[in-house]
Amino acid sequence: MGGLRPKQLARIGVFYIEEAILDLLLEAEMDNRQGLGPTEISKRLGTLLSGGNFRDAIVAGFLEKLKNEGLIKNPQRGHWMLTEMERENRRED
Repeated sequence: MGGLRPKQLARIGVFYIEEAILDLLLEAEMDNRQGLGPTEISKRLGTLLSGGNFRDAIVAGFLEKLKNEGLIKNPQRGHWMLTEMERENRRED
């Protein structure tokens, strides 16, 4: 990725992590699961940190960002799901 600046690389990385989280949530819904927790998402993405209270801190930050953008919701504390609009958008793709 020569030629890309660190900020550009970070934006690309953020895009792919967000897409991976949204895809995992869609897969969970297709499997009739009632959402996924941050720890489960972290395990599936390979970002679960070892030890401490902040093992899923990377994913937790992304979940809050996606929630603020209206793409996901947290109807049952700790279990994240796609919003209805995002679910329809992903099914159309």
